[in-house]
Amino acid sequence: MDIGAHVSKVEKGKAHYELLDGSTGVEEFDFAMLIPPFAGVGLKAYAKDGSDITSKVFAPNGFMKVDADYTPNLMKSGKQAIGQEHIKTQIIRIFLLLESLLHLHTSSPSL
Repeated sequence: MDIGAHVSKVEKGKAHYELLDGSTGVEEFDFAMLIPPFAGVGLKAYAKDGSDITSKVFAPNGFMKVDADYTPNLMKSGKQAIGQEHIKTQIIRIFLLLESLLHLHTSSPSL
């Protein structure tokens, strides 16, 4: 069975389905487990000029399209770019500061 298919009817040993493009098919089986289809909320999207851009923003199942680029990027803080190495350095500095403060607190004589 294809991804993006929705079962429309089940008979003994056969599952009838419809794909996102509207085409249909039948899959024969000995054992099957059906997972319900997932769908977005059916929102519409419009450009500033009022034209319908729903098909550009949402997939046929109603979920919003994303660029799916999850590679690490530089985070912007005002005009300064903060890279991962800078963040790691700052975290290490914070831990060293906390460690020294804890050491001072535990080594100071009690009153």
